[in-house]
Amino acid sequence: MVKKWYLFVFVSLGLCLILPNDSYSQYNRLKNANSLETQVGFSPVGLYATQFYVHQLGKKIHGKAGIGFVNGKVEDLQYYSPFIEVNIGYNFYEFSRSVYFHVFGGFAVHADIHQGMLVEGLDKDVYFNYGALVGAEVLISMTHKISMVIQGNQRILVNSEFGRFRVMVGAGIRYYLRSF
Repeated sequence: MVKKWYLFVFVSLGLCLILPNDSYSQYNRLKNANSLETQVGFSPVGLYATQFYVHQLGKKIHGKAGIGFVNGKVEDLQYYSPFIEVNIGYNFYEFSRSVYFHVFGGFAVHADIHQGMLVEGLDKDVYFNYGALVGAEVLISMTHKISMVIQGNQRILVNSEFGRFRVMVGAGIRYYLRSF
């Protein structure tokens, strides 16, 4: 399954680099442009999905706020983890007017929830943890209202029973709303 995932990402990235033209990037450069972003991906412990609201704060800076869900397994313990994430991104490098490299930082709050009965050695079913995240993303404009996003981030969480460091890698679609 992982090999099919990599093949999909590389073919999609190749098509996105060939298809765009300069006029497609107009919305993601306008101050106060708003967009919705949906991502799916994987981490070493399982799969995740997120939904973000993105607001363009300036030509090179954007803010993101979103909710997500991780379904994971650590050793033999199945858990799921809804989370809230807020971050600020900066357009670090512009490959062309259609392909951008962003770096970002922010914070996340997770609620790790055990599936099933209480596990021996753990004193509760829900663990709330919080921490910082840093990451990078490639934004590829496909049309003037749709962009493809390939993202990776590293989370450093406090009070976590399921790993203090969590890596997440995924891809998604950003849809630009018409409000400036």
